[in-house]
Amino acid sequence: MNTDDPQADLLAAALFVVIGAGALWIAADYPVGSLRRLGPGALPVGVGTLLMLCGAGLAVQTLLRVRTDPERAGLPIFRRPRLPAPHVIRSTVCVVAGLGLFGLLVRPAGLFLATAVLVFVSSRAESGTPILGSVALAVIIPAACVGIFVYGIGLPFRVWP
Repeated sequence: MNTDDPQADLLAAALFVVIGAGALWIAADYPVGSLRRLGPGALPVGVGTLLMLCGAGLAVQTLLRVRTDPERAGLPIFRRPRLPAPHVIRSTVCVVAGLGLFGLLVRPAGLFLATAVLVFVSSRAESGTPILGSVALAVIIPAACVGIFVYGIGLPFRVWP
């Protein structure tokens, strides 16, 4: 990443390594195959390995840059993180909760109701949003989704419970 913040670079490197290790762990039971006939595990193993190597390379580069930078001499690499602002926490919780509820409701409740819950909960992420606007969005957007995906494209989703 090469930002001016070594902590951000090291966190990005750690994220690369964790995602790469997760890909390798998931692909552990898949056969890799051979170079002539690749198996289903070849892509996740290859991408996971590359991600881990990129993460390690980024970490080494960052640590070398910090060591040789005279402006950063004596400064700590890691500092105590600050909590995000309350509106950021609220937005994140609302969007993640909306997506989670959609995933839990789409099979038992159908596409329309699951999308309505997703839109309503996610629209509450901004504190100044009027409730009537959220309800209107929770009716219009699911109707458009059902019209496009079920009747337009013909995807086999259940619309209602």
